[in-house]
This record gives sequence, structure tokens and C-alpha cells, in this order.
Amino acid sequence: MSGCHYPSDSDIATDAQNLENDMKFRVCTEFLIRQKTEHCKCESENQSKTKMESKRNLLWVMGICMWLVLAHHRSGAAEEKIGKELIKSICKNRGNNELCMQVLSSDPDSDHADLEELAMISLKAAASNASSILNDCKRMIDDQNLEPKVQQGLADCKENLLDAESQIQDAIASILSNDKLDAQVWLKAALAAIDTCDDSIPGDDDILSRKSVAFRQLCNIAVAINKAMLATHT
Repeated sequence: MSGCHYPSDSDIATDAQNLENDMKFRVCTEFLIRQKTEHCKCESENQSKTKMESKRNLLWVMGICMWLVLAHHRSGAAEEKIGKELIKSICKNRGNNELCMQVLSSDPDSDHADLEELAMISLKAAASNASSILNDCKRMIDDQNLEPKVQQGLADCKENLLDAESQIQDAIASILSNDKLDAQVWLKAALAAIDTCDDSIPGDDDILSRKSVAFRQLCNIAVAINKAMLATHT
């Protein structure tokens, strides 16, 4: 039939080969896709298993840590000193051991006192000492025989003593509210105030200078006790 084109045997063979190759390609592609899917699935399962194992290990370690912490606290609570034994422990490494023992043992309840109660005893003693220094300072200011320079120094000292007295009360309030870090700040401020007071007065043999030495010692005892309280809560 004219106008019609019949494929040759070679064309038919080529088409058949192309079709076969195309089918092989699709089969190969599908195989690769299946393999990739299976690989991803396995990888995902392995990752999930790894994550689950990691979580289990983490929980196990956390459990052991919690047990150790609880055991440590129980052990510490069982060995916690009170009263005279605690007072000896606090005062043994202090340069003013005698004053430390005397002050902390002065309260009737000190036989069974814990750290916080001993801190209160030392701070009350420091507050009483500050009030005594302040009264002496006020009395000396009124002495008309003093030089104006000395009177001015006493007036400056009085202002610093008022600050120190107030800061001791703030330290007491901080300890009672369980803010030991804040108490430490107030105690250091009180020590700085008494230093400034001393610098305002010439000489170091007057009654104010002698009492200020005792005030520093009392504040430092309170600082040591407060540090011990901070250590037990870390």
C-alpha cells in the first residue's frame, strides 16, 4: 500500500531492545527504592533503639546519683554535731578561741544549739557590742575638752556605728529568712563600717578601739558559722 511505512526488522529489534531496557530500568529503580526504604526503616529503627537505650542509661545514672545524694544527706544528718561539740568544732581553728567558746556557750540553750542558733547567739553579742560602742561614742562627743578634730572624728564614727548596728540586724533577719548569702553581705558591710569608724579616730588605745576589736571578732565568728551553714546547703 503506497504511503505506508512498515518498520524494518532492525527497527523492530531496536524498539524491542529499548522496551526491554526500559523495563529493566523500572525494575532496577523499583528495587533501589525498596532497598532505600528498607534501609531508612532499619536506620530509623536502629536510631530509635539507640535513643531508647540512651534514655534508659541516662535514667539509670540519674537514679544512682539521686541515691548517692540522699545517702550523703542522711549520713550528714546522722553525724551532724550540736551543742558543745559543735561549738568546739567552730572555735578550734579560730585565733580568738577563748572568746569564741565564751560567747557561744553563754546562752542557756547553747548545749543543744545547731548552727543557726549559734549564729544568732554570736550576732546578738555583736549587736550588743555595737550598741555599747555607740553609747561610748555619743558620750565622748559631748566632752568639751576634746579637740574639734577629735570630736569630728567621733561624729563620723557614730554614723558608721549606726550603720554597723543596722547591718547586724539585717544579717539576723537574713539568716532567719534562710538567706545565708545575704547575711554574709551584711556581715561584711558591718565589718567595713567598724573599720571606717576606727580610721576616723586617732590612736588605738582608747575604749572605742578596744571594743571595736571585740566587735570584729564577734562578727568574724558569725561569718564562720554562716559559711558553715552555706556549706551544708550546697
